[in-house]
Amino acid sequence: LESSRRPIIMGRMPTTRSMALAICAACYCGARAFLAPASRTEAPKLAPGSVSAHAGGARLQSSDFSRSPSFMVLGTFLAGSAVALGQRQKQRTARRAVTYKQIDELQIEDIPDDYRPVASIGRSRRNFYKEVMQEELEDTFLLLAVNVYGMTMAGLEDFRNAMPIGVKARCLKNGIFKKAIESTGWECVSPKCRDQLMYIFVKEDNQVAPTVKNCLDFEKKWQRKAFLTQHYEQLPEVYADPPQPNTFAVFVDEWDVLDHKQIPKLKDFPTKETLVTRIAVGIKQVTTKLAKGVKQVPQKLAVGLKETVEKGEKDGKSSVGEVTP
Repeated sequence: LESSRRPIIMGRMPTTRSMALAICAACYCGARAFLAPASRTEAPKLAPGSVSAHAGGARLQSSDFSRSPSFMVLGTFLAGSAVALGQRQKQRTARRAVTYKQIDELQIEDIPDDYRPVASIGRSRRNFYKEVMQEELEDTFLLLAVNVYGMTMAGLEDFRNAMPIGVKARCLKNGIFKKAIESTGWECVSPKCRDQLMYIFVKEDNQVAPTVKNCLDFEKKWQRKAFLTQHYEQLPEVYADPPQPNTFAVFVDEWDVLDHKQIPKLKDFPTKETLVTRIAVGIKQVTTKLAKGVKQVPQKLAVGLKETVEKGEKDGKSSVGEVTP
């Protein structure tokens, strides 16, 4: 198996190294004239009409281009850079996530339906977001959607910070979210995934009431109803229905989509502890009433028998049957 774990040889990058070597060679061979030129001898000034001492005028001597200390330092620096780049750009290796043996054993049924031989970075990123949303929905108790069109980043940050601990709020493209809920119970909200929405994932039943209260406070504080109504009046052709601040809500396992009129009722949503307490109190009350009723039956029976006997004795009857035929 170890023999199948052959490393992948990463390609070399000779361009930078070659460039550094070329610069170094150019500096050494003659480019120093542009880097550290010595002071050139000036030609003597001649009077008008006079003949110069040389036919070609003032000539440049070989000492005009000197090897100054700054040139030597620069050349040494470039040579060192070239060596360092050569050491850095050695062959790099990376191990495969899977072995060649596993690749050879791959079957057609092992390939997923959405497999693509080539995928862009954008598609890979969208697929990653889709998988993250699917993981969030696995343990979600209540899903809420709030319309955040026109909100500022500061307003959205305040809204997120006011959420109970454990509740997650995500702004996501509706197309990615629709892909994430395909073939699941959450797919019932797909027709309502329109406009710019923030999806809120409530994990526990004791988080429902505070989360809904936060949504209602957010709507009131930022006057979301008036803002969305005004936007709808300006562009009625864009929307099939008037946009609402609280778009929808749905509970897990029930899959009944609640509209914006039913969402405010969830601010008094009871927790499991509250329901258990109410049931226990109700059972206790029923038991108490039942005990009182059972206790009252013998008492009433005894009182009735006593009155019947007294009536028989008064009328001279010797048995209860003679008193009550």
